[in-house]
Amino acid sequence: WRMFGKLSDTIGEIFYGGPFKSKKTDRIQSDELPGIFGRLSDRMLVIDTPHCSKGGTKESISSNSYSNSTEAKFTSKILTEMLDRDCDAVAITPYKGQVKKIQKSLPKKYRDRVRTVDGFQGKEADFIVLSLVRNNIRTGSSRRWGFFRDPRRINVALSRAREGLAVVTSVQHIDETDWADDEGHLECFQVLADVTDEIGHVLRIFGSSNWIDYVVPSLEPNEAGDLIPLTFVSRKILFEIIEGIRYLDQHCPIIVTHLGFYGRHDDLRLCFLCAFKHLVDYFLS
Repeated sequence: WRMFGKLSDTIGEIFYGGPFKSKKTDRIQSDELPGIFGRLSDRMLVIDTPHCSKGGTKESISSNSYSNSTEAKFTSKILTEMLDRDCDAVAITPYKGQVKKIQKSLPKKYRDRVRTVDGFQGKEADFIVLSLVRNNIRTGSSRRWGFFRDPRRINVALSRAREGLAVVTSVQHIDETDWADDEGHLECFQVLADVTDEIGHVLRIFGSSNWIDYVVPSLEPNEAGDLIPLTFVSRKILFEIIEGIRYLDQHCPIIVTHLGFYGRHDDLRLCFLCAFKHLVDYFLS
């Protein structure tokens, strides 16, 4: 069977009533995972982008196909890093419009590594980045998700990865969907990824989509002693960085002004954006 252990068990539980008996041996060891999978020490990730009702990017439609610019940028950044490391990685998405949007953010040499879910059926890759695209305020699963509420399509989309899977989506959009009795498989997946480290890791993105254009040095050097670029910053990591740089107040008063009063913002996400932007400006200056 193609999938790594965590994903195989999850697909079995969600779609077949229990984990599969047959298990594959992971070819890439956990301490050798590349890119964002290695930084987060997990094979199954949910990149949770803000919902459009909270300042996130709403889906757009052109030529009868949906796309989402924020998800496209995250997806392309993850995919590019993996391909730069010569990994077998592919980005998939339900919509042709999103395929084109992701391809525009990629170097030309990598654009053939983006496929639709339907076009990738029956195929597999070591690492899959899945962009779900939909982000709206409509009611009912049909209007919120369209054809991708079909459990068979969801099964195909989630089960292509041999070594690692990153799902880029809005968890709020999944949670607030009024699923029919024979639907809700996406919700089961994200709940399993959210509630236990045994299954997966949810990385929540706060603030505006501009965050993805910043690079923050991580706190851990790689084997060469260089700081590892960390593009995706969760609230927990951000607080750790904030605590770690408070001693810089005499060198960067702007940072201290924002970090020292981060509780005063009415909108917590705005506060994170302010702190994050000035922190990055300091490190890059």
